Amino acid sequence: MSSMKKTLIASALLFATAQADTHLVESNRQASDEIAITLYNNGTALVNESRSVLLKKGINQLLLKDVSAQIRPQTTHLKNRGNSALQLIEQNFDYDLLSPHAMLEKSLGTSIEIRSFDPTGQKVQETATVLSTNGGLVLQYPDRIETGLPKDAQLIFKQIPDGLKASPTLSLLLASEADEAAPLEITYLTGGFDWQADYIATLSKNETEFDLTGWITLKNNSGTTFENSKLQLVAGDVNQTPNYGSPRMMKASMVVMDESAYLPSEESFSDFHLYTLPMKTTLKNNQEKQLSLLSANAIPLTKEYRFTHYVQDHSESKNRKAAIYLLIDNTEASNLGMPLPQGVFRVYQERDNGEALFIGENRIPHVAANETFEVNTGNAFDVSVSESVTQFERITKTRTQSSHQVIFKNAKKVPVVAKYTEQFGMKGWRLLSVSHEPSQKVGTSATWNIEIPAESSVTLTYKVDLETESK
Repeated sequence: MSSMKKTLIASALLFATAQADTHLVESNRQASDEIAITLYNNGTALVNESRSVLLKKGINQLLLKDVSAQIRPQTTHLKNRGNSALQLIEQNFDYDLLSPHAMLEKSLGTSIEIRSFDPTGQKVQETATVLSTNGGLVLQYPDRIETGLPKDAQLIFKQIPDGLKASPTLSLLLASEADEAAPLEITYLTGGFDWQADYIATLSKNETEFDLTGWITLKNNSGTTFENSKLQLVAGDVNQTPNYGSPRMMKASMVVMDESAYLPSEESFSDFHLYTLPMKTTLKNNQEKQLSLLSANAIPLTKEYRFTHYVQDHSESKNRKAAIYLLIDNTEASNLGMPLPQGVFRVYQERDNGEALFIGENRIPHVAANETFEVNTGNAFDVSVSESVTQFERITKTRTQSSHQVIFKNAKKVPVVAKYTEQFGMKGWRLLSVSHEPSQKVGTSATWNIEIPAESSVTLTYKVDLETESK
């Protein structure tokens, strides 16, 4: 450590102990040169703010007003872009905000004025001492003690009680080696923010392709409004330790048209994906805002009707409905090919008259480029299955043989393909006979793709030999 820095730190500690000649500097949001907010999927945001402040040589009490009300003070990082060396000695987060109730609580044991009106309408003003605000207001007048307030009463305070702030304030005790208009960069993590992607897909009438619009939904419940801010979004699961509260004080050390210009840019960053919005925006407190993420047309899809059954349950069913899945390739060939953040995928379909009806939604995870993802939109009304066991025989203590009948029904006016997966639950299985050959045998399951004509039914039968336990 250089002798200059040693001297600066020593003098800072001396001044901090003496609390003498401290220069008070107040900085509000209007002093900000730049605000950048990076939002994560887990309710956290990183705020990076640049402010120019006039510091004096020696000790400065810097009040940074209008920070997030849910700031995590222990994550604060301060950097001086100027020439002078700074030493951060102490910081306090003052989150007792100014309100009528807070003023009363801070006025316990002091006198306030109560202005009201008597039964004749004449103005009455009295002095009383605030005794308690616990469960209600208790006031001591010169000749009595009362609870509550007269109707239409006004409270008059001589001054704002100590410790109350009009806005969330981060108080920093700084030592500066010289007078300077210091360009400071303040970075901190805060709660109260969240974002997710919302997708709106409109299916074609023949259900072979769809148009897609993506929105970013931003939520600000941080207790603070951030105006004219640069926004970035991180897609991915960033690990964080639990936050058990914020201490008040701590010691710290230093398609028809080209829409691309209005859509976020995307880039890989470490093991995550970063989306940068092209224009600055204002995030008001307690506001939910939507911004455009993507727009794509004529995206091909595959629609599947799925059934899954577990043989070991020995369960039978009647008219069990098929689960509907839409399979989508996130590739450039499919007019997509970009990382898709997790979010809610809502599906609409146009009727013959052009009216769009909502047909289902599902939450999708983060989808990387060139991956296939699927959306479960619900259960089919007209495609069902009935399952039954027609024969069961125990061959040995560990082996069984059973015959199964599966009846597929399609009440639609068009043919469909049902994907039926039978889970045998163990590797020791063998099909002895089948009416339809399975399209796939993997591990402990077999899958059939059954073509069902319009307004018709198809029956699948099979007999299976199961090794129920290890020998």
